Amino acid sequence: MLALFYTIEDEFHEIISSNVYSDVRYMGSHNQVSGGYLYTYKWDNSGKKNFTIKEKVGETWVTATKIEIKLKDKKKAEDEWLQSVIDKVTDSSMTGQVKMQRLEQYVLDNFMYDRNNERGEIYLLADEGVYWERKHIDCWDATNIMCLFADKLGLESKWTYAGYAQHYYATVMIDGKEYGYDACPMSKTGWTIVWEYIL
Repeated sequence: MLALFYTIEDEFHEIISSNVYSDVRYMGSHNQVSGGYLYTYKWDNSGKKNFTIKEKVGETWVTATKIEIKLKDKKKAEDEWLQSVIDKVTDSSMTGQVKMQRLEQYVLDNFMYDRNNERGEIYLLADEGVYWERKHIDCWDATNIMCLFADKLGLESKWTYAGYAQHYYATVMIDGKEYGYDACPMSKTGWTIVWEYIL
């Protein structure tokens, strides 16, 4: 094989921009890895895409495979999920502090701890889904979620370092006072062995 090419929606393009990652073991030229080739392609909009991978054999282009890809708008879907949770667990009679407490508890009740990143692996979204679908998060995810909730409620928030084990939580400003919200689920794997204190 001389090179990999793609066509998208019947328009022929050569793959000319490919990311090279320092932690990937490449097996040969053209970003070859074990079992195939590694390329990144980004679309500007969501929708159904026809993706064809071709290879050049001699002087002839041969279709290796055709894939129909359905792309979703992650930001829009995430925004809809955030709002659905807010609508489910809060109401207009609650203070900002109570709303954030309810949202924190929702995350703690509905998500499990994810140590996936510490194993140096990644999820394929096609197989596992986004975080609100697979329901596995770590403290960075939990902090981000709480800050996104705060933003949707019109509250100022920031990431706060807990002082140990690269652990972060969300700090939210409500009525001029800062409140901490740590929505990271406890690890059930036994991996978390460093304890700051025991209640």
